Amino acid sequence: MQVRNNSSVLVTINDKRWMMSSQELQTLLENTPGNELQAIEVITNPPAQYEASGAAIVNIKLKQNKLLGYKGTLFGKYEQSMYAKGVAGISNFYNVGKWNFAASYYHGGGNYVRKSKDYVFYEEDATTWKTITNRKDTSKSQNTWNAMIGYEKDSLTSFNLGINGFYQPNSHGLYNIPTVITNNSNEVISYFNTINDHNENNNQINAYAQFQKKINDHTLSSTAQFTNNSKNKFQDIITQYPTSRNQFTNDEESSTQVFAVQVDDSYKKDKFMWDNGLKFSTISSDFTMLFSDDENGNLQLNPDKSNDFNYTEKNYAAYSSFSYDLEKWSFKAGLRAEYTQLEGVVEQPADVNKQSYLQWFPTLYAQYNFQNSHQLGISYGKRITRPYYSWLNPAKSYYNEFSYFQGDPRLRPTITHNIELNYSFKNAIITPYYRYEKFPAMEINFQIPETKNLMYRYTNIKSENAAGLQLYKNFEISEKLSVDFSTNTEYRQQYFWDLKNQLYENKRLTFNGRTNVQIQLDQAADWVLNTSFFYTSPTIQGTFNISSFSSTSLQMTRKFFSKKLDASIAFNDIFYSEKTKISTKYANQNNYFLDAVDTRNFMITLRYQFGNQSLKTAQKIEKTEEQNRL
Repeated sequence: MQVRNNSSVLVTINDKRWMMSSQELQTLLENTPGNELQAIEVITNPPAQYEASGAAIVNIKLKQNKLLGYKGTLFGKYEQSMYAKGVAGISNFYNVGKWNFAASYYHGGGNYVRKSKDYVFYEEDATTWKTITNRKDTSKSQNTWNAMIGYEKDSLTSFNLGINGFYQPNSHGLYNIPTVITNNSNEVISYFNTINDHNENNNQINAYAQFQKKINDHTLSSTAQFTNNSKNKFQDIITQYPTSRNQFTNDEESSTQVFAVQVDDSYKKDKFMWDNGLKFSTISSDFTMLFSDDENGNLQLNPDKSNDFNYTEKNYAAYSSFSYDLEKWSFKAGLRAEYTQLEGVVEQPADVNKQSYLQWFPTLYAQYNFQNSHQLGISYGKRITRPYYSWLNPAKSYYNEFSYFQGDPRLRPTITHNIELNYSFKNAIITPYYRYEKFPAMEINFQIPETKNLMYRYTNIKSENAAGLQLYKNFEISEKLSVDFSTNTEYRQQYFWDLKNQLYENKRLTFNGRTNVQIQLDQAADWVLNTSFFYTSPTIQGTFNISSFSSTSLQMTRKFFSKKLDASIAFNDIFYSEKTKISTKYANQNNYFLDAVDTRNFMITLRYQFGNQSLKTAQKIEKTEEQNRL
């Protein structure tokens, strides 16, 4: 998900993050009936009560009812792309008196394919390295589960307690990676073939508790959350040369624990609202990578290539926000302060990164409502994007003998300033904006001529300036036909360093557009046909220049058996046009790769609802910024 070319997006439901993995969140949203959806808000300058992380927020508003009884949903989805995938599960909700209970379980699996062709040109010896990477990963057991209990003493007091998780015991991948080396006359001078055989296990458990109490004009709430996330990945990489053979293994383990507690107070009186809150969180991450080399036919541990990385972080936050509504004017202002202490310790080579910093995050809003339903608003917000913990790990995770991914233990958080003007009228929105980012973090690559290595590294670039114009318009052509149209035109300017700390510039005017056509075939059966198309022009990402791509999709949904059964079929990326070319060319860096993800697919989804479907869904607890970085 991206908002204005930025993938640092926070998804909330009813203003709260869900304590769910991204896969479970997607599954549960797909499992939500359309009549429970009230609205979808895109908040590009979130108020101070939201965590300062992320560039934007997508808030999904769900309707809530108060009826008693039981409801359940059986869910199944089959997807056919190059290989088959599927997911099936059940969700249950029971509300009796002051108590409500919720539980769900989803099981999925399938094969996942990605293909790429890499071309690296070394000017120093006039050679070209051509590599084809065929990735196929098989995951036969993806398990997502959730259990929750809620208690409402009365209309003023409520308590929620829950636990959920994701468990993937064994994901297996086998990559075939042939490489051909040619000279400047395109004559083959050498070649080799790499087999990357790997297994991966993931396990995440979240537990949370929330208490809420209303006292006069105040609403007090407190939330405590704990997450344990563990991963293990083993790679066996064999490279076959014309006259020799090389083998090495990587055994990677990581474990991350997150604990967070937050207290909030919301005061509302007539047209005035005042929100205040405190938050504390602590994070502990351990990464271990054992590297073994082939020594005379036996794999021996190599301490010089192995690594340990330990990371701890503490965050203290406080905010205050107020809003006031007049007859035609609305105002809102807030200030959030976050103090961070962190320490990262690398064993090989020895390095200690110890930091502490205080950041202030102001937000300002003003809106004027015209008599003819027109609205004009202006807003400013400052945000922070902290790195995922795995991006800090400096251990080299190899794709083949000459290509690897490496994190940066000194990765800095990204600071974003965003200002925008918003004008809306007659189902249309016009939004000019400006964004400045200091130390944006992203994955870019560097070729190292001395060793012929191609390193993919998650690191900071110096800065980005972006100015754009976003347009949205909905056309209600008839009762049965509607069209949504949106575009975003943006000028982007980025500055990045090479491995010798030389500064370079990359800039481009970008455009993306999307249109969606909805046709109501039968209103009584909720029989709807949707077709959508989006296009993205060439864009940039640090050293990368990314080619244009597009996608065309078709979906049809219909209800059966008194609307208890929802059925849909979908064709995604019909013309297989989401493929991209990603290139780097500056100084002595000259490479590109053609990337093709398995995006063209056909899906059938069935959802059967039973019990009292008028019941409200159990309240979900927000997911913290620290948990989102796992």
